[in-house]
Amino acid sequence: MPADRLYGAGVCHWTGKPFPLIGAVKVDGKVYRFMGQEAPILSVIVPTAVTGAWDGRYVTSEPAADWMKPDFNDSSWTKGEGAFGTVPAEALAKTNWDTEFIWTRRNFDIDPAVKDKPLFLNYSHDDDVIIYVNGIKVVDTGNQCHKDQIVELSDEVKATLKPQDNVIAAWCRDRGGLSFLDYGIECEVTDSRFLDEEATQTSAIVDPMNTLYTFTCGPVDLSVKFTAPAFLDNFDLLSRPVNYLTYDVESNDGKAHDVKLYIEAGKEWALNTSAQNATMEVVNLPAGLCAVTATNVEQNPLNKAGDDVRIDWGKFYLATDTLGTTPFLADGIAARRAFIAGNPVTESGERMGFIIITVR
Repeated sequence: MPADRLYGAGVCHWTGKPFPLIGAVKVDGKVYRFMGQEAPILSVIVPTAVTGAWDGRYVTSEPAADWMKPDFNDSSWTKGEGAFGTVPAEALAKTNWDTEFIWTRRNFDIDPAVKDKPLFLNYSHDDDVIIYVNGIKVVDTGNQCHKDQIVELSDEVKATLKPQDNVIAAWCRDRGGLSFLDYGIECEVTDSRFLDEEATQTSAIVDPMNTLYTFTCGPVDLSVKFTAPAFLDNFDLLSRPVNYLTYDVESNDGKAHDVKLYIEAGKEWALNTSAQNATMEVVNLPAGLCAVTATNVEQNPLNKAGDDVRIDWGKFYLATDTLGTTPFLADGIAARRAFIAGNPVTESGERMGFIIITVR
């Protein structure tokens, strides 16, 4: 969780790739999100190398100080096809970049009709990157490396957008090894986020094997505890890939309330990349438990190595007590809409989770 609050960002793997995990609680019909964030469904406005061809201009020696400004004259810069990076090691790199630094500029047009919609910069880089849109800084990562990161453009940036001759300008530094730089813009064309109301996080306590969060959700208080039983004197327990999420809700106004808990995870927990195919199912387990599962269709244990790699073999289980619980495999948007409306969840899609009824 790369944020101070459990609902402050999307849950991700340590490499930065999304591992969707969303939690919400409905109290007397009102829904509060307490964990994770909904990923917007986006359409391409200005393509990255993943979604289309693009070209720009670049230099590898330091330019004038106003190089990122929209009216800067870059006619003397070299033309190149994006993305920039180590060729052929980086499959998406079209223009070889083998120096420590690179400065790039890219012009783009935009339909004025999308200016009032949420717009996102999509970027990938190795290593440090600073990115400007029409001269306004949008990203400054420091010494990091990411693929397919998105950041929403502010109203200040959107106010500068014109039908033609907009500029994305980016500086990137390669600290050794592979280099890479790619960027574009995407738009949330239709509403795809519904859990807007956030719980109020009141505390976060980090212990060696537990992280405990507490929240106020209107007239009830919610506590959520994550446990990793990593006892160093018990190797069987230490090596068992099982963690626990426990919760408790209590009325804070002395009255009874109708409470339902919503937990949603994505197939990405079982995959290295979201382009891989997964099979998903609901299974009954012993001791009154049920689980929703995801499994990569191609099982090749221990066949990958590197920094930007996630485990894609074995089976991911999200399990809970069956009492008062409805498991689902569904489209995320459909599942959230159904939870908010109090309707059954249609069984189709690539998200999995539970709706748990708890009366306090």
